[in-house]
Formats: sequence, structure tokens, C-alpha cells
Amino acid sequence: MDLEVTQIAAAVAAYATAAVAAYGAKLQDAAAGHASNATVDLGHRLLSRILRREPSRQVIESALADVAAEEDGSEVALRLQLRKVLTADPELAREVAMMLPADSFTVGAQHNHGSGTFIGRDFNYSRES
Repeated sequence: MDLEVTQIAAAVAAYATAAVAAYGAKLQDAAAGHASNATVDLGHRLLSRILRREPSRQVIESALADVAAEEDGSEVALRLQLRKVLTADPELAREVAMMLPADSFTVGAQHNHGSGTFIGRDFNYSRES
């Protein structure tokens, strides 16, 4: 599952970065009805779910603060922390994977669209779970 978790974490980090850009590091304080786009809204929902996991809350909040401050390497650090959290909690990884759009990540056939990020879908996760 390590490859899947790595790709899930990368997909979540992309949405999280969009949410941080819109709301700042204090995502939980963002108004639920705040006007934004679907990417930002999904980033907010993903992070809200991940931040409910107390053992990892502080480290993820710290990584988000670094992204908000635009520190060098902060997005890579956020992906690493997300990967650690999702690896430690496979059920959370499944929940988060189900929240992602169908084209967010893949295992097996990967397509690099020039950004260095692989985009596709992991067919090992079933929406009926």
C-alpha cells in the first residue's frame, strides 16, 4: 500500500495547498459558506478529515503553516507528513481516497503530464467499501 499512500498523499497535498492559499493555515476557522472553487472546497474537506486524527494534528498543522508562509520545501514536507499520517492509519487513507475525484491518482498505469506529478486513479479502492 506504500505506493498508493504516496500517491494519495500527493493528491491530497495538491488540494491542501489550494485550500491554504485561499484560507491560510487556519483552515478549521474558515467559514463553511465561504465562496471558493471546487478544488479549494475539496482541499478544505480533506484537511478537515485528516485533522480530526489527534495523533497527527499538530504535525499537519505545522506543515500547513509552513506552506502558508511559503517556506522553501514546505509543499514537499507537507506531502511527506501526509504520507506518514496515511501510512499509520490505513482506514483514514481509504476514507481520504474515496473523497478524491476519480482522476486524482493511480497505481500501475501512471501518466506524467509534465508537472512531475502523476495523475490517474487507484483501482484497488472500491467506492462500495
